[in-house]
Amino acid sequence: MNRRGTTIVELMVSIGLLALITTILAFFLSSFRTAAEGGDKRLEMRAIHREVQTRIHLLLRSAIPPNEVTAALVWPEPAGNDTFCRFHAPADLVDASVAFDPRTPDYPEFTLSYEAGTRRIILQRSDATGPIKLIGRDFDSVDFAREDRQGVKVTLRSNYQVRSASGGRKNLVHESINRVLLNAQE
Repeated sequence: MNRRGTTIVELMVSIGLLALITTILAFFLSSFRTAAEGGDKRLEMRAIHREVQTRIHLLLRSAIPPNEVTAALVWPEPAGNDTFCRFHAPADLVDASVAFDPRTPDYPEFTLSYEAGTRRIILQRSDATGPIKLIGRDFDSVDFAREDRQGVKVTLRSNYQVRSASGGRKNLVHESINRVLLNAQE
């Protein structure tokens, strides 16, 4: 027997199957988007760490002893660690308006420090004169560890939250370590 239409039961089954397929597809698309966002955040964290570690590396490599008696690296002490690092460098390190005069060189003490309240890493003269230079931000902890007379290990840690596949929040932790050997001959 030939029928020309569909029954209500057939129409309901078709709509139910379509709804089921749409729900499954939406779940997979949501999971894919969440995974992509997490991957993007990881890449962003790595790039930020790499950039800040490069800045710190260049700053510490510019350390120079101001005279034959004083060391280029002042703090942390050998085998010590802290949230800040003190070193001597040319006066124009932070303030470009200060001209370097080779006849009367000026190698003041600088402090590269981590401010836990603002989660920033800043550079300034140790006597707090002159401008402050922002080196990096959004870090959970920073550690400067003196490895030997001329070496410093810099450890940066960050913690970010991304959305998980289940709709909750997931913590991403990233840590980077950089070892800097100072140029100064002591």
